[in-house]
Amino acid sequence: MKRNGTWQRKSKRYRKQHPYCALCGRSVEEVHHITPVCEGGANDEDNLVGLCRECHNIVHQWYDTDADINFPLGRGLLKFIIGKDEEV
Repeated sequence: MKRNGTWQRKSKRYRKQHPYCALCGRSVEEVHHITPVCEGGANDEDNLVGLCRECHNIVHQWYDTDADINFPLGRGLLKFIIGKDEEV
């Protein structure tokens, strides 16, 4: 994803407003798009989640391993865990 000034500012503001990893509670190092921008996901707060680097890597393992099967499950599981979806 191309990084531009607008995303840099939004990411920094999001990390300040949500300083703890949504999965483990450590300090946020990455702002993750639940639905990737390349798939039409927006930079809106309801599509973002703050994660520490370790959890961010784990989430990408969910998303990237055998994408046809795990990508939708990984996205749904993440949304369920962080409370942005009511069911998986």
